[in-house]
Amino acid sequence: MVRIPAQHSALILTQSKALRLTTLVLFYFTQGFPIGLFFYAIPTWMAANGAGTAEIATVVSLGSMPWSLKFVNGFFIDRYTFLPMGRRRVWIIGAQSLIVVALLAGALLSPAHTDILLLSVIGFCANAAVTFQDVGIDSLALDIMPEDERAKAGGIMGGAQIVGISATTAAGGY
Repeated sequence: MVRIPAQHSALILTQSKALRLTTLVLFYFTQGFPIGLFFYAIPTWMAANGAGTAEIATVVSLGSMPWSLKFVNGFFIDRYTFLPMGRRRVWIIGAQSLIVVALLAGALLSPAHTDILLLSVIGFCANAAVTFQDVGIDSLALDIMPEDERAKAGGIMGGAQIVGISATTAAGGY
């Protein structure tokens, strides 16, 4: 058995409740960004600029599509892994990276409210990444969290996602 110095054990998720909850809260908070952006802020911006219902529905529906396929993500995450990084880490890092790339691409390309295809593709990619991160983080939480913490953590994670959605929607509205 490998002994870990006490000062380093606070940096191990399975040994630090505060670090565990903080990590999960931060990941769920960031999951709220694409949701708030593509389900609330962008549709509102499109409507304010004269986009029709069909155009707005196209962007929202393509952004929503990955959520309907989320149950498949668990099969991929459990089947394909890079064990030197752990069972979930490669998926979580990859998903978080894709979220950042999709949002940066949207910022750099700066689509107009009439660029329905581009907005839809960015929304699809960002939300696909969020669904993979969601499943990866949920799997990680089950792996590292004692059973008596799971209900409380589930509520905290859901709340953090709502705060991320709210913050993004408010910033988009501003």
